[in-house]
Amino acid sequence: MHTENRLGEFLFARRGRIGPEEAGFPARTPGRRVPGLRREEVASLAGISVEYLTRLERGKDRSPSRQVLDTLAAALRLDSEGVRYLHSLVWPIGHTPDADEVAKPAPGLARALARFDNEIAYILGPYFEIVAHSRAAEAFLGEAAHGNQLEYVFLHPDAPRTYPNWDAVALEAVAAFRSMVKGREDDAVLHATLGRLSAGSNHFRSLWARHDVHGHSSGTKQIFNPQFGTMTVSWDAFMTAYPTGQTLVLYTAEPGTQSARILESVRQSLDSSTSGATR
Repeated sequence: MHTENRLGEFLFARRGRIGPEEAGFPARTPGRRVPGLRREEVASLAGISVEYLTRLERGKDRSPSRQVLDTLAAALRLDSEGVRYLHSLVWPIGHTPDADEVAKPAPGLARALARFDNEIAYILGPYFEIVAHSRAAEAFLGEAAHGNQLEYVFLHPDAPRTYPNWDAVALEAVAAFRSMVKGREDDAVLHATLGRLSAGSNHFRSLWARHDVHGHSSGTKQIFNPQFGTMTVSWDAFMTAYPTGQTLVLYTAEPGTQSARILESVRQSLDSSTSGATR
């Protein structure tokens, strides 16, 4: 997964994702061999020469100006998070967390998590690993509440059962992970994580090669538990300024729905286990 031409790979992958008609060019014809935009089309949209774009894609020029990157971002129809990621490929902005620090939750986050013990909540580390979780998360998520979340999604045999809409979860997880690690592409822990995922999952490799990136802080997903059933949850990620790069993630259910009733059953199971332990 390691490469020195990250900018070129990103530009090439992203122009392959845009149909000519989306960018105002004639629709695909039978003789058109390129699945997305041609180099000359992207160059025209960005106001740069084809030769210069070729040098960027081939890694011959790795120091484009911010203005050039902004025009390329517009040509490639990147959203704000995509623009930030593109810039990070030229000017790394990430902080490599200290290994000892990320292995445990930041004290303030640990105190915050304790207030959500009856909710499905956890602290996510800078490599998508869960470093601490609530009792409700343990009860409902089970094995999915432990370890690296990308490795669970792509390498654990139960993941497609845990996530009924597994394809969407996998796609979103990879794009979120790429956003999370922007500017840290030379991080040894990151490379080890990518190596395990790539060796164990062809699907991960294909999704990582798409170069999708997003920084969503909320969304919805379905999660199945064999004891409680399938719950549709809304999730919110509360990012922090801690140098550990840790994030507090909270799952909630829409009041009055079957999912809310399932969540209440999870809470009641915690009460039952606590009262049983004190008898």
